[in-house]
Amino acid sequence: MAGEQRSSGRRAILSGVRRAGRIARIDLAERTGVSAATVTTITGELIREGLIEEVPRLASEKSAGRGRPRVDLKIQGKAHHVAGMKISSKSISTVVSDFEGTVIADDRFMLSQARHSAAGLAECLHRAL
Repeated sequence: MAGEQRSSGRRAILSGVRRAGRIARIDLAERTGVSAATVTTITGELIREGLIEEVPRLASEKSAGRGRPRVDLKIQGKAHHVAGMKISSKSISTVVSDFEGTVIADDRFMLSQARHSAAGLAECLHRAL
């Protein structure tokens, strides 16, 4: 049960950072309903794993208040590449993005025929990618 809660918390936090673009830990705790202590622990793990990173607050968001200045979290774009493919009877459209969703490359691979065997389609997918 504890493992499921931990996994659920990680997903909620990573999803919250992705949705926000940039977000402070305290705001992330409020939006996800995960305790501030758990957010701190899990974000520390995600930073060590290279999935998110700390970034300075934007000048327009800095407060003149006392205490420790807030630091935002954001997805680490270079953490992974993600590929998506759309297969139609005439072509395979491929897009590769970084972990933040920024498109790195896209291409359209034209198919010579509408039907393929499983092995033939796998070969076409490999070539398209």
